[in-house]
Amino acid sequence: MIPIIAGAVVVLGVAGWFIFSGGSKPVVVKAPAVHAPEGDTDAPASTSTAATDSASAPAPLTVDAAPKEMETPALTSDPAMNLPDEAVAPAPDLPDPSATKERRDPILAFEKLPPMPGTEEQFEEWSGWVHTYFIEAPPPREGKAIKLEIDKLDPIDAAPAFINALIGLDMSDEIQVRDAFVLIDYWQDREGRKMHFNFLDASRMSEDDIDKRDEVAEGWAELWRKKMADPEKIATFRLEVEEALREAKSKEGG
Repeated sequence: MIPIIAGAVVVLGVAGWFIFSGGSKPVVVKAPAVHAPEGDTDAPASTSTAATDSASAPAPLTVDAAPKEMETPALTSDPAMNLPDEAVAPAPDLPDPSATKERRDPILAFEKLPPMPGTEEQFEEWSGWVHTYFIEAPPPREGKAIKLEIDKLDPIDAAPAFINALIGLDMSDEIQVRDAFVLIDYWQDREGRKMHFNFLDASRMSEDDIDKRDEVAEGWAELWRKKMADPEKIATFRLEVEEALREAKSKEGG
């Protein structure tokens, strides 16, 4: 019995070897299909089978699940250096409006006014008197005689002579500013201060003051030019002047 049992064990062992190892066929394992993301033309095409040899199978991908810590920039000891660039950038220097303003030419150079209608014959003589007395500063005796003639003039008829005398004066020169101020002040007294404009005296000589004197003198000429172009405006102005002078005399008498 012992030889029979031993032979049966050997037969079963050989048969088991053929069935479970040596005699089995290789098993083919299908790899899962890899699909490229939609729209990605550069992704590899999907595969349907894997190689039978384990050496040819692709190595599994590994993903680092732990996110990397964001690096925080080191702060310096200078607080200003830890602020955004725009916070520490120096403020731009704003231009000084008075420095960038376009300055006027201090020399008065407006167009000369023509004589009032009906005064053409006397106009040159009147202009000479006004310019000599107020601008040229004649000797006292001569100046007194000229002043008497000027006082007789109608301030409205002689207005162009007074205005034209300002042409060529330098509004940055104290002496010439004084002469212009005296001329304008005298004419305004003669017409009852009806035309109100403020011509600065020589006590104010900044660049803005010089520009202001230019504007007033040129504005006077332009305003009078418009009056001369409209006889009705001149007639109305005459009535206003007469009324103002009557009021001034009544106040002096009272």
